[in-house]
Amino acid sequence: MQFSELVDAVRKNPLDVTITEDWGQGWA
Repeated sequence: MQFSELVDAVRKNPLDVTITEDWGQGWA
């Protein structure tokens, strides 16, 4: 999964933001 796809998933699924934030730290 590309980062852009991950961001798009967050926009479609706000409830998954917490999980994605953890992923974001891994991407950083």
